[in-house]
Amino acid sequence: MQQETTRDKLLESASREFLTSGYQKASLRTICRNAGVTTGALYFFFKDKSALFDALVKDAAEAIMQMLTRHTCYEEEVYSNTVELMDMEHDIRFAQELISFYYAHETAVELLFNCAWGSAYQGFIDQITDYLVKRNTKIISGMVKDDDTVFNACTLHWLSQIQVEAFLHILSHHYAQEQALHQIRIVVTFLRSGFEGLYQQAVKQ
Repeated sequence: MQQETTRDKLLESASREFLTSGYQKASLRTICRNAGVTTGALYFFFKDKSALFDALVKDAAEAIMQMLTRHTCYEEEVYSNTVELMDMEHDIRFAQELISFYYAHETAVELLFNCAWGSAYQGFIDQITDYLVKRNTKIISGMVKDDDTVFNACTLHWLSQIQVEAFLHILSHHYAQEQALHQIRIVVTFLRSGFEGLYQQAVKQ
């Protein structure tokens, strides 16, 4: 019980320090002092600063990638059998699922998205974008003609990037959860409408 309490104090103190200073500038000495423990106690639980940060964000990072994988795999399965676009509500529900996850794990996601520079997670947002580019490319390739010029590499990277940036933009405003859920519906409706316009152009080529 004492060990669990000490570990929890360290994680709580580390979370505050990382949020304030970012991973790169965070001080283990400050973390220990604010937790009321020695540096020896910290190293009993965590190998180094990287392991401490990992303990705070790993589960959130894995959960986000699992949600993305589940969503894109479902899209791929659907579009392998039809070229009809799915109901927009499917995309809206997924976006709202991500928003809800953020509010349920706000500290971990803030650390992951905004405080990870210098850590093993500093490229996490780029990792998400790269993943979406690959999945979107695969999905679109099964929906349009081989000589399609609309959904070229530039378009697919841009579309994937603005999906990520739109989500991050909403989080950056720190809205109340209800307002964020409402706003993401507006954003997805706008993005989806633009995609549908491009898709209609592509299939008419």
